[in-house]
Amino acid sequence: MGRGVYMDIGKKGDSMEQFDFEQITRNLKAMRVKKGLTQEDVARLMNVTVQTVRSYENQPQKLDLRRIVEFADLYGCSPRVFFMD
Repeated sequence: MGRGVYMDIGKKGDSMEQFDFEQITRNLKAMRVKKGLTQEDVARLMNVTVQTVRSYENQPQKLDLRRIVEFADLYGCSPRVFFMD
């Protein structure tokens, strides 16, 4: 599943290091706020700690594609949204 989603997000041969993780984290936070959710809400819905959600929104290196897809599912959007300017 992850590979198929990844290929949909990037181009064949792209690696995660080629993406702008700071942009991704900005978009994660913006989408959370747009959906009217707190970090506590997201933590509960994703079954993680609030500190984990904070780290995803503030430390881009903590993210992997699996988590990006989980956020997209939670927010009802395509993972592509997090990669856009």
